[in-house]
Amino acid sequence: MTEEVPIYDPELLKKFNLGERYETLKQDESLHVRPLYMSDYGRGFLELLGELTQRARLEDVVHC
Repeated sequence: MTEEVPIYDPELLKKFNLGERYETLKQDESLHVRPLYMSDYGRGFLELLGELTQRARLEDVVHC
């Protein structure tokens, strides 16, 4: 198994105030917040996030 490479520094999540949402996350052990990984693109996670939120087009941000 290859090592997961986060798209951004995971420490940023510790600085982010999730407010009420954090209390919900703490109550359900099956839920957790983690950084996006480069491998998530191939798993369809970014497409899912695009359905749930507004995001920049990945093609405009990442130049492979």
